[in-house]
Amino acid sequence: MVAHAGYRLSYLANDKDDSVRREVAEQGHNLSNFIRDSSYLVRKAVAEQGYGLDILYKDKITDVRVAVARQKYRLDIMIDDKSPYVRAEVAKQGYGIDKLSNDNSKIVQRAIKDYKIKFV
Repeated sequence: MVAHAGYRLSYLANDKDDSVRREVAEQGHNLSNFIRDSSYLVRKAVAEQGYGLDILYKDKITDVRVAVARQKYRLDIMIDDKSPYVRAEVAKQGYGIDKLSNDNSKIVQRAIKDYKIKFV
């Protein structure tokens, strides 16, 4: 794909296809405009670049917030996220293991177990 190769990124940043815009974001181009993109896939790519985390940690889509937690941003807040997938990612980062040990989610408990196997 042209975006993946890094060509014509300014033009492709306005493409109607979210997969094209996602590729542009993955190249690190136009990130400030993509923070509020209509596609969660594009916003997730922005978070994966470590950009706009101060906004994206509040995103309504779980996958975007998981990507933010992977960047270790605001884990002090992400630990209380409504989604067990976000809390599990917090556990994978080794943050708040004591608190998360009381979490009722099997997803979170599995993440804690995996963390302890790797790092404890």
